[in-house]
Order: sequence, then C-alpha cells, then structure tokens
Amino acid sequence: MITGVNMIGNYNNTIFELYGYLVQLRELFRTHAIGADEIQRIESTIQLIQSRNFNVAVVGEFKRGKSSLINAILGLKILPSDVTPATATINRITYGTEPSMTIHYHDGSVEAAELDNIADYVTKLTDEGEKRAALIKEAVIKYPTVICQNHVDIIDTPGLNDNPEMTRVTLDLLTNIDVVLVTISAIAPFSQVEKDLVCRLIKSENIENIVFVITFMDQLDEDEQDKMISFIHKRVCASVLQSLDNESGSEEFKEKSRRVLDNARIYGVSSFLALKSFVSNNREMLRQSRFEAFKNELYEWLTSKQGANIIAKAIKVLRSSGGVFTETCQQRINELEIEEQLLLDSLSVIKDYTASYEKELNEAFQKSEKYLLLCISNINGLKKLFSYLFTEANRDPVGTWQERADIVNAEARKCLALANNDYSGIILNQWVAAFVEALGSFTELRRKGLLIPLNNIKQITGLEVKLAECFERDVMDTLAGFDLPKLKWTAPLLPDIPTTNKKELIKGINRVVDLSVGKVFEDWNRFLISSKNWWLSHARQEVLSSNSQCIALAASTVEEKERQGILLKSSLEKQSQMIGEMIARAEKISEELYI
Repeated sequence: MITGVNMIGNYNNTIFELYGYLVQLRELFRTHAIGADEIQRIESTIQLIQSRNFNVAVVGEFKRGKSSLINAILGLKILPSDVTPATATINRITYGTEPSMTIHYHDGSVEAAELDNIADYVTKLTDEGEKRAALIKEAVIKYPTVICQNHVDIIDTPGLNDNPEMTRVTLDLLTNIDVVLVTISAIAPFSQVEKDLVCRLIKSENIENIVFVITFMDQLDEDEQDKMISFIHKRVCASVLQSLDNESGSEEFKEKSRRVLDNARIYGVSSFLALKSFVSNNREMLRQSRFEAFKNELYEWLTSKQGANIIAKAIKVLRSSGGVFTETCQQRINELEIEEQLLLDSLSVIKDYTASYEKELNEAFQKSEKYLLLCISNINGLKKLFSYLFTEANRDPVGTWQERADIVNAEARKCLALANNDYSGIILNQWVAAFVEALGSFTELRRKGLLIPLNNIKQITGLEVKLAECFERDVMDTLAGFDLPKLKWTAPLLPDIPTTNKKELIKGINRVVDLSVGKVFEDWNRFLISSKNWWLSHARQEVLSSNSQCIALAASTVEEKERQGILLKSSLEKQSQMIGEMIARAEKISEELYI
C-alpha cells in the first residue's frame, strides 16, 4: 500500500496514465461508430479528470445539525439553521475568491442573489419561503474556504423524514455523490431512518465512501464522549449488517457493507462550540468542540480520496467500456456475417424462383384451364337458343316485309343483350373464380420465392424494387379493365332482297347466328390465352426488374460485408489485446493503491 507524502504524486501520475487510456478507448468507439452511450460515459470520466470535481454531501435525518456542521467547516455561519426543520433546497458550497450566491431554478433560469438573504431562498420557515424553495433546483454558494479550494463541493441537503418531497430531493442527489457525511445526533443515536439511509448508500453503485459525524457532542460529558462514539459505531455496523443479512440476494451488498463499515471514519463534534470558539478565539472551547482534529483529518482524507475516487471511476469505466467495446465489435461481426449469409440465401431463393416461376404459373393456369374452357363452351349453347328464339318470333304470320324485319331486328337486339350482359357476366364470374384459384397457388410461391428475399435485400441495402401491382390487386378489379369479348353479328340477319319464305329467312338467320357465335367463342378462347399471357408478362417483367436491380447490388454488398468483417476481425483482435493490456494495467494500479 502506498502511503505518506508520495501518495498524491502517485495518484497524479496514475490519473494521467488512465486519462490516456480513456482517450484511446473513446477514439476506438468513435472510429468504429459504435457505443454512443459508452462514448458519453467515457467523455464524462475524461471531464471528471480534467475538472477533478469532487462532491461531498452532508445528509441525515432532519434536525441532525447538517447546516451547522457545514457552517463550522466553513468557519462562518453562512447557511441558515434553526430549531425547526429549515433547509428546503440543495445548497452547494464551492470555492470562490469572493463570497457570492446564485440561485438555479428548475426551469433553467439563474438568479444572482445576496448571500445575506440566503434564508429567503433556501428555507421553509415561512409559507412564502417554502413556495419559493419549491422552484429552486439548487443554491450555489461560492466561498474562499480551504476545504473547497481543491475542486471539492460540499452539499447541504434537506433533512430526511421531514416530508416525502424533501426526502426524494435528497435521495435523488445521491446518484452523483463521491463522499457522504452522515450526521447522527449524540442525543438520538442512529434511528431507523438513518439505518435505512446507510443501507441505501451501501447499495448505491457509485458510493464507496461514507463518513459518520456525531453532532451535538456538547450535550454529553467529556468523559462519556468517546464511549458514545464507540457505541454508535458498533450500533451502526451491527444494525446495517443485520438488515442486509435479512435481504435475499444481497451478498454483494453485505461484502461492500463490511468493506465500508469496517474502515469507516467516525467523528464526534460540536458545531455550536466550534462556531462560538471562532468568534471568541477561545482555544479551550475549540478543543472541547473536537472540531479542529476532525476538520484537519477530513481535509487530508478528502484530498487523498479525491484522487482515489477519480482513479476508481476511471478503472471502472475502463473495465466496463472495454468489455462493451469487445462485445459490440463481436456483435457487429456477427451481424455482418448474418447479413452476408441472408443476402446469399435471398439471392439463391430468387435464382430458384426465376428458374421456375413461368412453369409454376403455367401449371397453375392449366389446372383451371378445363374449367375455363367449359365456361367458354357455354357460349356455343347460344346457337340453339338464338335459333329457337328467332324461329318462335317468326312463327306467326305478319302483313308486310317491314313488319317482319322489325320483328327480326327486335329479336336480334334481345339476343345481343342476352349474350353480352347475362352470359358474359356469368362467364366473367366463373372466369374470375378460376383465375383466383390459379393465381392463389402461385401467389404463395411468389411470396416465398420473391417478396420475402427482396424484403431481406431491402432491409440490408435499402433497395426498392418495383413489383407487379396486378398480383396484389383483386382479380375482378384487374379483369374489369380488360376489353371483354362481345357478340356482334358478322353479317346482316335479313337478306338484301325481301322474301316471304319463312324457311329461307330462318335458314339465313341461323347461318349468321352460327358465324357470329362461333366468332365470339374464338374471341373468348383468344381472351383466355391473352389474359394468361398478360399475367405471365407481368410476372416476367418483375423478375427481370428484380434481377437487374438487386442481384448486382446484393452481390457487391456481400463482398463489402465480407471485406468489412475481415477488417473488423483483424482490428478487433489487435484492439482487444490493447484494451486487455489497459484493463490489466488498471487492475494492477487498483491493487497497488488499494482502491
């Protein structure tokens, strides 16, 4: 263990060494563009080394003499103290060549105030003061005191168990404290609230240094004072260890509590006598206050702890952030390998789909083609139906040729409407059902063989491939945009020369009906082929688009991922070795300095 006058020098050399390690580690994170939170954590530790800021909080149950203790440390009654709970804000005493005070509000505003008026801001002795104090985040008091000259801030806190809000303010502050001075009254030693506080401090990750200050020692006879200090020390250790023993899963806290409590510093002082002796320059009263020895030892101890605290925090960050760097880089390597393999797998799936989609789509249509042809064959039934309708319409005798022509033309319009509305609608509905079935089986193949791998490639490369919208739309909506075959009379139904021979007339009409229905039948067959080809062409186009856009990009991305992985592995191996050496050196420092 390093002791004596060389301690501070050793600490400074060590801090400088650790500072260099932290800067290197920060740059490693920045170089690899990883670990934003860790960069901030390292940066905060670097700033701590640069500022050497050291926070000492004075905490305790209300009316335990916290403000009076700080006044005595400063050598002047600056902070208000009263027989009733007084402190209602966080009061930070920091070094300044001239006494001054600034008020920092929760809304971010700052106000300069006269130090003589401090009670108006930081106490709740009046309703107005309590309302104002609720708006204040902290009062910062600058004062030319030796104990704060070396970047040490002393923080006065509201009393615990005064009210829930004041307790919350105090406990929230402890997350950024380096040393805690716990005040315990000699006339009401170590309550349940104080025991809970010490347990909480020990369980706090960032707090390693606790000093116990027994106040109001002037209330005891001098020959009883050392006995009381010893009694309270034993009581603190016993009750805290027992409390932690009763908690499940708290082995680490019990170990920490023994480390902290076994080496705990405990002092008994009278702030009242100390302040009075400063005013009267009464050396005997100063001796009775036990304050001079306490202040000198505290100053020396805080000076050494300040360096040790910085070293401990730097080592802790090196350990954790070094581990995070190695873990994050390895995770990045794993991600690169996963992405590389996913791209390769996706390209393979698309390749298989490209080779099989036309065959699969044709087979899907072939399964429904018989049904589609059956739908179309129903058109041929119109021949008999129309022949019957025209025959029946011309069965009755009529007067003139014009009257006969009007009957035929009227019947012709009915037949066209029947074919192009009723029959066409029935065929279209049957057609849609057949296409839905055919495309349904193909859609699943397309989803697995094209959509999913394209989405994987998009997530890795950002590539957007234009897909055929027809496969995403309703089949009826798609077919509705097609020009459906229509029945048209391929020739006039009536002869050029009027005739009264009904047999010849019906024969001529049937001939035109046969030709016209045969023509629309052929049109529907062609429509079947063209609609199948329409879907095939769209499937072919999106495959061509996908291949032309993504295959080259995905292949180059695979190469880039592979290159990054090789470089990262090589870099990680070297940098992990360097970080390991840093951490090993930090651990050795920790052992040498007993930190």
